[in-house]
Amino acid sequence: WAPDGRLLIADTGNRRILQASPPSWKPRTLVALDGPVVGLAILGDTLAAAVPQKGIVALVDLTSGATVRTLQMPGWSDGSQQEGYLLELGPHRLLASAPGPGELWLLDPAGKHDAVRLATKLPSITAMALLPDGRLLASETFENRLVRIPIEERPAP
Repeated sequence: WAPDGRLLIADTGNRRILQASPPSWKPRTLVALDGPVVGLAILGDTLAAAVPQKGIVALVDLTSGATVRTLQMPGWSDGSQQEGYLLELGPHRLLASAPGPGELWLLDPAGKHDAVRLATKLPSITAMALLPDGRLLASETFENRLVRIPIEERPAP
């Protein structure tokens, strides 16, 4: 959900992000991207959109639909990653999952710092939520379980 009440939809098969607003809730295209869009996360006035097949997170202006910048996501670099999920951790922190290799990456939405792989080896992480105590709750799909993960900002070895 956007801060103004719009519903944002990752239309994966059509490589675009749709938006719907009351009262009609009729979907219309906010932006079309170069690859299938998977995960979305709101970062203030910007929408982060995961495009794993292209190895990027596209940052899209919520008003104009223009792509503001793209961030390289190392865990998606070979183009084979089909899924990737995003979670906003604060104004200058974005968490991205690479379910195939079992990686979590901390990204800087401003693009000033390189991505950092966090120390975890949990394959198949899909949906993520931030708990009030600062830990991450993640769905480990292939294991059919939810896991709590402390977010330690030290790089993985």
